[in-house]
Amino acid sequence: MEQQEIKISDFKHYSFLPDPLIIFKAIGEIIYVNNAFEEKFLIKENSVTGSNITSLFLIESLDFIHHISKSKTLEIDTEFREFTELSKVRIKLRKFDYSDDAELFIATCEPASELNVLHEDILAEKHYFKQLLESVPFGMVVLNEKDQVIDTNNGFLTLFNYKAEAVKGRYINDLIVPERMKSDGSAISEAVYSGKTVIKETQRQRSDGSIVHVSVTGIPIFTEKGDRRVFGIYQDIRYFLDIRNQIEKEKKHFHSLFKNLPFGAVLLNEKEQIVDCNDALVQMFQFSHEEFLAANGMELIIPNEFLSEGKKLRNNALSGEKVYKETIRKRKDGSLIQVAITANRLLSSDGSSMVFGFFQDISSRKDLESSLADQQRMLTAMVQFLPGMMYRCDATKDYNLIFASFGSQRVTGYLPEDFVQNGKTFNSIILNEWQDKLWLKWTECIDKQLDFEAEYQIYAKDGSVRWVWERGRPVFGSNGEVLYLEGYIEDVTDRRHMQDSLKRERDLLQSLMDNIPDTIYFKDLNSRFIRVNKAQAKTLGLSDPSQAIGGTDADFFDNHHAEIAMEDEKRLMRTGISLVSKQEYIKTSNGWRWFTASKVPLRDAAGKIIGLAGVSRDITDLKHLEEKLIEKESNLRQSNTEKDKLFSVIAHDLRSPFNSFLLLTEILAEDSYDIDSAELKNLANSMHRAAKSVAELLENLLSWSGIQRGTIHFVPEFIKMEEIILKNLNYYQTQLNIKSIRVEMDVQNKLIVFTDAGMLGTALRNLISNAIKFTAHEGSIKIEVILEGLCARVSVIDNGIGMTQDHINQLFEVETTGRKGTDGEPSSGLGLILVKDFVERMGGKLTVKSATGLGSTFSFTIPVNKV
Repeated sequence: MEQQEIKISDFKHYSFLPDPLIIFKAIGEIIYVNNAFEEKFLIKENSVTGSNITSLFLIESLDFIHHISKSKTLEIDTEFREFTELSKVRIKLRKFDYSDDAELFIATCEPASELNVLHEDILAEKHYFKQLLESVPFGMVVLNEKDQVIDTNNGFLTLFNYKAEAVKGRYINDLIVPERMKSDGSAISEAVYSGKTVIKETQRQRSDGSIVHVSVTGIPIFTEKGDRRVFGIYQDIRYFLDIRNQIEKEKKHFHSLFKNLPFGAVLLNEKEQIVDCNDALVQMFQFSHEEFLAANGMELIIPNEFLSEGKKLRNNALSGEKVYKETIRKRKDGSLIQVAITANRLLSSDGSSMVFGFFQDISSRKDLESSLADQQRMLTAMVQFLPGMMYRCDATKDYNLIFASFGSQRVTGYLPEDFVQNGKTFNSIILNEWQDKLWLKWTECIDKQLDFEAEYQIYAKDGSVRWVWERGRPVFGSNGEVLYLEGYIEDVTDRRHMQDSLKRERDLLQSLMDNIPDTIYFKDLNSRFIRVNKAQAKTLGLSDPSQAIGGTDADFFDNHHAEIAMEDEKRLMRTGISLVSKQEYIKTSNGWRWFTASKVPLRDAAGKIIGLAGVSRDITDLKHLEEKLIEKESNLRQSNTEKDKLFSVIAHDLRSPFNSFLLLTEILAEDSYDIDSAELKNLANSMHRAAKSVAELLENLLSWSGIQRGTIHFVPEFIKMEEIILKNLNYYQTQLNIKSIRVEMDVQNKLIVFTDAGMLGTALRNLISNAIKFTAHEGSIKIEVILEGLCARVSVIDNGIGMTQDHINQLFEVETTGRKGTDGEPSSGLGLILVKDFVERMGGKLTVKSATGLGSTFSFTIPVNKV
């Protein structure tokens, strides 16, 4: 079997070990010595490599190799044969596992005169290292070649919730690596054993099964015997992850802020090349984003006469100077623009300097000053973000600091040495009202071995009062005694002020919303209420606005309105088009109400619609006023129409009869007319008809006028129908005789009705008069009264000329002009309007049936009993 070739390069990591070291073969051939061997014994590597170890030391034979094989390690006190003045030396030999077919050995060498001193130094160093391990706030562990735990510090035991006796000899992967991450743990171990230093953020498991986020650092180390070990450091990074996540959020916020700044912004690297710019800069100077990035620098927008000035501004900014300059720059079209330039240096994560510059059009500076100040403060906060202070102090109320990090100046204004060396106690800067409370809480944490966390106020060195957040813990000794307190303190004044300011703004907004009579509400993308004011809560029938949260319109309104509102809101959130002043009739907890609703989309910082805001105003009272106004307008229009009708009747229908009177009286007055008795009789009949027509018209006009003025009142009494019909027929006996019209009367059971005699008589006279007018000579009229339940139906039926349906539809309109009868009798059209009005006042209803050439039937009902 061919032996594996031995590569000297495989031993290079031994070059920097502090102990002198030799590697040799089983036959004694020396193949490697490290730097420490050369330096310690002043023997060059090339003078011994290739020679036998027995020729280097006073060793008679290689029999000791057999002892190494059996007991693994062997110590030999011997001397150099030559080469060095340090002749006496102690050799520690052990077998070196290089490969199965290449048997090698390692010998570490120390001068015998230094061994005792070295032993004491080692013990002292070991004690110091042990104290150091226990003082650091991280978990530390030492593993052997098999990945077993050799030693740990208290930080490791606390972090993973173990007792010391429970971890010794345990495999680290079995002890703290979750089952799902065994391969990850093995990979880290293998990498470290191969000579690599590994740093990784991962998850590990406590004794109770809970998971903790940690940063693992694995470092390969070797003992003085050359045994491989792993030194592991475990740091609880939950707090740091929170900080990192917050930083990532801030970075995203900054990038969004950068892109959406209302003024031009640009980022330059150390070579003064443009790394990024925002849209406002593009709009301001009319160059595209690509043109800016492709440019060699800011010369793209700098006029020639200002090039040296621009160079100076950039250099000043890169040197750390805060730059502000009002100057002139040029647009793409060559036009000049006055701008205010603000520039600051930023340090990137790789330590290189960058310049963050703002360009503001001075013409609108006043409008942007507030926004610019906010952005600069935010930028300054991000650029100058640093952690708070770490501390360690004694476990007394004075909190005498043993250690304080440089962050103490940022948190308190005091340097670390003010506390650690100059005797200033931390309790002396805590406000009096907090001192007893904090010490009481620390006492409880010490008694119960709990972590401490609190927010309180301190006096800073400049006299200001600051809010700080502290998290710490008591550290105990092996006997349970409190050694000291340690922890972290951070200035949270700004956060507290922001919280107070936000609360004031919320309270102000809520007060404003709750005192506005209009309903105000906010909804999410699913049209669920996320906030309402008291007026909206009242409309929804709720006593508390918070009861509306999560509900939709369907939970409070009828389905019809909820569906329409949902469609409107979906359209608004889909298109971004606001809904303005839409009138809605909604059934609320206060009954049916009219509202005018306006809804607008809510958008996030990126312009994405995330919901809507709505305002609704109860306009029920306005609608009622509007309806009354419309009604009054209609009544006024009707009154004007009726007035015009009255004037028309007076101007036309009264003029014709009076003209007849004038003509007849003129004939009678003239002596030249020779009138016999027959002609005189005809003249008398004509004058009677004219007088009758005038009397009838005047009666209707007076009745119509009384209705309009409200002077006619309904005064019911018991009336015999047969008597009142005969009475009113007698008024028209002459007209009936002239036209030879037959009249039939049929009154069922001699009915008695309870109604107003004047109104009933007017209705009968007008219907009888109309029947006579529109019935030809030798025609017939029937007056019929029948009982229908509690009402009497009165019908006037003729076989006259009848009417078309269009004529029937216009009978009761004031604008309609009456038509002439079969003998040319005049008709004003007011009669039927009076009949309809009086019938309705008597509690009845008027109906008409007619056909051309077949006559007409006018019927109305009236009650027969007293109501």
